[in-house]
Amino acid sequence: MDGGAGNNPGAAGTVTFSVDGGTSAASATVDAGGVAIFRTALLAVGDHVIKAQYNADGGGQPSVSSDLKLAVR
Repeated sequence: MDGGAGNNPGAAGTVTFSVDGGTSAASATVDAGGVAIFRTALLAVGDHVIKAQYNADGGGQPSVSSDLKLAVR
């Protein structure tokens, strides 16, 4: 899942990813292209919901994504 400030080049901060409504599964720093990436091989087979929360640094607007539904088969 890519997350960030709407893929906004020049954005700064981190993105916190959560899985199935739980606490944070991972955090990633937004790169120069405005993207933060979450990769995992630890999801069990079944349906999952992933959400990204952008934590802006210095003047940016924090935001939360809509749910991304993911089926692991």
